[in-house]
Amino acid sequence: MAEQQRVFDRCRHPDGGFSPLELPRPERLLALFEQRAAELGPRLALQKGGDRLSFARLNEDANRLARLILARMGEAPEPIALLFDSGPAAVTAMLAVWKTGKSFVMLDPATPPERLAAILADAGARLLVAEPCHVDAARAVSRASSTALLEGEAEGDLAAGNLGIDPAPGALACLVYTSGTTGRPKGVMVGYACLAGRVLTVANRSRTGRHDREGIVRSGAFIGSIGVLLNALVAGASAHFFDFRASGPGGLRDFLAGEEITILSPGVSLFRQLVATLRATDAFPKLRLIRLAGEQVLTEDLRLARRHFAPGCVVRIGYSSTEASAIADYFADHSTPEAEPGPAAPCGYPPPDVEVLIRGADGRELGVGEPGEIEVRAAALAQGYWRRPEETAARFLPDPAGGARRWFRTGDVGTRLPNGMLVVMGRADAQVKVRGHRVEPADVEAALLACPGVQAVAVTARADGRGQPGLVAYVVCTGARPTVTALRSALAARLPDYMLPRHLVFVGTIPLTLNGKVDWRALPAPPAGRPALAAPFVAPRGPLETLVAGIWQEVLGVEPIGVQDAFLDLGGDSLAAARIVTLLQPHVPLDLPVQALLAEAGTVEAMAAQLVRAHEGPAA
Repeated sequence: MAEQQRVFDRCRHPDGGFSPLELPRPERLLALFEQRAAELGPRLALQKGGDRLSFARLNEDANRLARLILARMGEAPEPIALLFDSGPAAVTAMLAVWKTGKSFVMLDPATPPERLAAILADAGARLLVAEPCHVDAARAVSRASSTALLEGEAEGDLAAGNLGIDPAPGALACLVYTSGTTGRPKGVMVGYACLAGRVLTVANRSRTGRHDREGIVRSGAFIGSIGVLLNALVAGASAHFFDFRASGPGGLRDFLAGEEITILSPGVSLFRQLVATLRATDAFPKLRLIRLAGEQVLTEDLRLARRHFAPGCVVRIGYSSTEASAIADYFADHSTPEAEPGPAAPCGYPPPDVEVLIRGADGRELGVGEPGEIEVRAAALAQGYWRRPEETAARFLPDPAGGARRWFRTGDVGTRLPNGMLVVMGRADAQVKVRGHRVEPADVEAALLACPGVQAVAVTARADGRGQPGLVAYVVCTGARPTVTALRSALAARLPDYMLPRHLVFVGTIPLTLNGKVDWRALPAPPAGRPALAAPFVAPRGPLETLVAGIWQEVLGVEPIGVQDAFLDLGGDSLAAARIVTLLQPHVPLDLPVQALLAEAGTVEAMAAQLVRAHEGPAA
């Protein structure tokens, strides 16, 4: 505990400016932002490229949009859907909804329309507010559920003053959708108590102050991003948005240095992608804090941080969930002793107002070194699952002693070290985490079963050669077996990128154990060979295609790869695309956006041709 306090005491901006944040009640979170806007006025609040908003302008724009929403929908509390790219416009819309006393559902434009429509229908949102650049997509999605549409730009003649509408005690702040076991998205009801608990814990444990510049690199539909963003705004720091999908880890490296970012919350997978791009000459003297959360943090991740970042940079491992906000945290710097033996880094200790127990399957509280399910008791729990009372009752339990606080069954397996620190070891149920997102295999199975010719399916997660978890789908077909290309195309229309299986393995039957469950040990490991694709195999023709194909094979773990094989059909995703671009750069020193690999350069042949064109430049 003394070592943790030592590192925590160092976790502050060298110019000071930190004041502990407090709220008389959670529903005053919005009022705290409005107070900051009044105090800081012209100071920078948000930036994305050349788009900059001061605290005063952000507050005024949100007030105008709030009045537009009220004019359309009245004052009754209800969920409002938002379709925005991560950036200042999304923050304006989020604050505007809160100023009306309503809650929001943030939709990610990168999610397939079919899934967006399912979320919209489940939430029952009667209004969808969309960024102007996404209005066409919003029309298509809202038409399916008879939802009214509003473009997310308020008229200039609307009043810009605060509305003075305070959320009611116990009010819902937002619905955050995760993967669901029934094959449809599941909404977590995040009230102001849960959200404010997350925001204030992160702000105070990070000692976020007015001199800090927070890097925002993850989707706004992710609860962690919402918490990080609000942490910056209520503390008076500025938030700077980076589009990882477009620029990749190399761009993130340049963004950190160019924007002089002081705090970064990249997620574990993105952090690993970032450090893979770092050069010996890279330095980030302003970066004082890296927050890692969302996936299991390994002791190797701490070693990477020590190797690539300055001695003054602190790593904070945060353990939290959408339902339970902040559960525990662990601080490490260059002088922190190596963690206990084992691959998983510790998650540290819970805050004073959170109680954590580890229970066995028989309900018994377990001792040091005994693994069991992690249960949490705190005031800052989510309200439950939207329109799912039975699942809410199964996961949110009343206090057996009759106390006011509930217990939440996290579904995570963990244990305690002799020093009392918590270590998270994985999931107790079938749910897995892929690139920081919670995925229910049943959700992916339902999408596969909707594909023509698919009779049965079983989905699980397996780690690749670098220890990164990815989904593997075992598929039983009737009649003619579809190609991997056809199945992936059908899935991509239904599921977001992170839910697409890395491997599609065709089997004759799904083996079962004696008690009727899937016998995972009897299923084969995913083959490393080329899957059954629609395109015939065409070998590389020349040094450049050979180079590109070799890097694809290394990253995707598939061999051989033909020059006309589609990247997505081979199990590629945005992180794999970023790694390919990184490995190519020493050989072909050109700026190639990650988005180009996912779109224009979807094959080895196309990528090689694009590199040639980029090298030759525009025709005279």
